[in-house]
Amino acid sequence: MNQDIIKSIVGKIKQERVVRHSRCYFILRGLLWAIVSIFLLGFTLYMASMVGFIFIGNGLGALSGLGFMGLWIMLRSLPWVLIVIVIVLVLLLEFLAAKFSFVYKRPLIYSLLGVSIFMIIVSAMLAQTGMHRRAFELGEEYKVPFIGTMYHSYILRRDNEVHIGIIDVISNDLDKVTVILRDGEEKQVYITKETRMPHKSELIEGMMIMVVGDDDAGQIEALGIRPLERKHMLMPGHL
Repeated sequence: MNQDIIKSIVGKIKQERVVRHSRCYFILRGLLWAIVSIFLLGFTLYMASMVGFIFIGNGLGALSGLGFMGLWIMLRSLPWVLIVIVIVLVLLLEFLAAKFSFVYKRPLIYSLLGVSIFMIIVSAMLAQTGMHRRAFELGEEYKVPFIGTMYHSYILRRDNEVHIGIIDVISNDLDKVTVILRDGEEKQVYITKETRMPHKSELIEGMMIMVVGDDDAGQIEALGIRPLERKHMLMPGHL
């Protein structure tokens, strides 16, 4: 088998089908691969951390307290377009990383697993920084076309079943609360015996909550209510 390979290579050399390159060519090519890989790594980390930032900023973790209904809504509310983009970027990053000897000598599954774990850890750390929050605020303050649209399309996206806002008024019998949503719209939220929530007495005016229930002309019969930590939530400037 080796003899066949050698004969094939020698034949191509004789036919001048093998092009010789200088050492400088290989150095420049390696440098180009490294630059592209570093740029792609940075962009992939940014997009992956944005997924985590949107998850936190939309309070999706609170939905886990509502059982299977909450988990289904959480899965449905994930930014799947961004997640697919991140997966494609990770695969492309793995392809570029395979150009380097310390990667291609290892099995594909190991290198892919290593890249994925690295991406998850670092992107989770970046999501906790103020990088994305500042980008969100800049997009809102200065109306930056790309940044503003990208963040607001996921952070302030309307959902007929999940609503995030601040309690404005609580009725005396605690069976209805007026909530100002993040887009400034006012909703009347009705609390029933079937509403899954902490004790009613824990609700106070000014508290940020997530309400799960269908919006019927501004009135919502709550299936679930979860309190949210305001410091972790993203809010437009008017709230």
